[in-house]
Amino acid sequence: MKAGRTFAELKNELELLRIALIIATPALQMRGDQSVSLAWDASPSTDVAGYVVHYGGASRAYANSLDVGDTTTATVQGLSEGNTYYFAVTAYDAGGLSSLPSDEVRYEVPIPILQTGPRVQLIAGSQPGIAAKIRFPGSPNRTYEIEATDDFLSWTTIWYSSPVSTLRWLEFSDTDTEGSGVRFYRLVVH
Repeated sequence: MKAGRTFAELKNELELLRIALIIATPALQMRGDQSVSLAWDASPSTDVAGYVVHYGGASRAYANSLDVGDTTTATVQGLSEGNTYYFAVTAYDAGGLSSLPSDEVRYEVPIPILQTGPRVQLIAGSQPGIAAKIRFPGSPNRTYEIEATDDFLSWTTIWYSSPVSTLRWLEFSDTDTEGSGVRFYRLVVH
């Protein structure tokens, strides 16, 4: 920044701070802990001392920030699968004066199992009368129905979801397993 100019006056230059690239890192350190790599164009101002990545779960409401120093890339870790995050970058000078935020980028953290196709997880009860748990990834604008049978002749709906608004895991516990002790399930997607 030149003497006498504030970051607020550099509006046109700040457009170059627009985040240009988001790449999801496929490796997971543990379930639900994902990261995203970000890159942006450097500010044309000659006195930029560093950059701060701001992010959070709501648009323009950043609960977190990461000072990355004088670099135009960052990796943000600890993102939860299925959640949506919003990112923006600010530049700062040696005196601590910050720019206005860059344009915002929205990123939905993938559910890893969805990268290879939908999968249904069934955790059977350890003994009769213990609930069987059914877990599966739900996609936006879809509803789901779980049907059960003990003879493959007649199927009964035992659970249905309301429309799913975001990519997320859905789970159902079948506590009504008294009958024959053997029950089969199917998932119907609408």
